Amino acid sequence: MLSTAWSRTDPFWMAWAGDDQSWIRLKATADTVHYDPEFLERELRSLGEDAFKREYLGVPLGAQASPFTWELYERATQVHVPLVPPGPAFGPAVQERGVPIVNPFKFTGRTPMTFIHEDPNTWPCFRPLIIAHDVGRSRDRSTAVVGGLSPFEPRLTGIKEAEELPQGLYGSARASALAVIDRRYHSDAIIVADLSSDPTYAESLLKNFGPRVIGLQISRHGDGMNAERRPVQDRSMLIYTVGRSHLLELYHAELQSGQVRIVDTPTTRRAYEQLMALETEARESGIVYTCPPGQHDDLGISCAMLVWAARHPYLRGWVQITETARRPRTPRPKVSWQAWT
Repeated sequence: MLSTAWSRTDPFWMAWAGDDQSWIRLKATADTVHYDPEFLERELRSLGEDAFKREYLGVPLGAQASPFTWELYERATQVHVPLVPPGPAFGPAVQERGVPIVNPFKFTGRTPMTFIHEDPNTWPCFRPLIIAHDVGRSRDRSTAVVGGLSPFEPRLTGIKEAEELPQGLYGSARASALAVIDRRYHSDAIIVADLSSDPTYAESLLKNFGPRVIGLQISRHGDGMNAERRPVQDRSMLIYTVGRSHLLELYHAELQSGQVRIVDTPTTRRAYEQLMALETEARESGIVYTCPPGQHDDLGISCAMLVWAARHPYLRGWVQITETARRPRTPRPKVSWQAWT
């Protein structure tokens, strides 16, 4: 098949953007092939921006293009390594971007490491660590995205790892698969789980992770600031209602402001490609983001969930709840009949 991008629902684009691995996909656009800049400028004025993107940049029509551009991803994954080896003569500003330090945190032991400001792989820990867990429907895969706040810059959020859980898992089996990832990080993460498609899953999560679980109800509206305490068996769980568009716009704004750093892996790249494929529609209530037919957005939504949790004003309160639950209770003193006179 040979074509320019046309619409997101035509047979060519469905084959191009689908999951069928039997296709070999070759792309040649004006930003990868040499064109005269003056010619491209004339074509842009003549065709208009939407038609120009379709004919020369491979962006299909039929809906507005996603605001998640590849440039944002490249900026979030770019790492600047210091050219001059840092040493004791360098000041604190340099030390933040490459000085070997003895890790004071428990995740990597006592071995020296080099901290690079832009690379979450070199951060000694996340403060706190967050696992965003999107619960997939029957044909989707549930996901786990690991990251959190930088230990040296509270405004900086890092995404270290993204993983799709095996398909066809439900209830306790799905929670057990998530627990395998959690144990890689010493079972110390706050679990932010989307319970929109399966509210009963809260029971399995509480059984495996206790009060470390924060529930999300993703809907059309809501800013995720107010929570309801939903009873689950003999305990309860905090459930926040947040709009899907709100999640995505917050993530996009944090990417634009340079406050998100992503470890570039095939899975994190696929997560961002899911966001790039989203279609947008302007309505009176705001921008609506739609996943094209036959595609998935679970990994991308999980990344947005993680950033939402990292920026939430109640994050420290969630940490205190989990620390209190882990703190061993002081046993009551034993009193015998000899204590009475």
